[in-house]
Amino acid sequence: MKLLITPRAGRELSDIAAYFKDVNPSVGQKVRDSILESLKTLEVFPFIGRRQSHSRVWKYIAGKYRYIAYYSPDIEKNEVRILSIRHPARAPRFTNR
Repeated sequence: MKLLITPRAGRELSDIAAYFKDVNPSVGQKVRDSILESLKTLEVFPFIGRRQSHSRVWKYIAGKYRYIAYYSPDIEKNEVRILSIRHPARAPRFTNR
């Protein structure tokens, strides 16, 4: 499967890296890279996450920093679309069933 990151998720990932970069410049890139590396798992196991209230949205805990990635797998298109990446302390974009 191909991994696609939506513009929203891309902005959120950039914001996460920028936040950590303000604290420690080398950490921002490490957090970003860790999240992206973890998301690659979805290319092989697109249904590894937990289904959310919206029927096509799943939740996956990405990387050792525990960020939540909301995504939508599409078998017909052979792609996994990353919709949002959020810190677990923030309000969820979608809810569990």
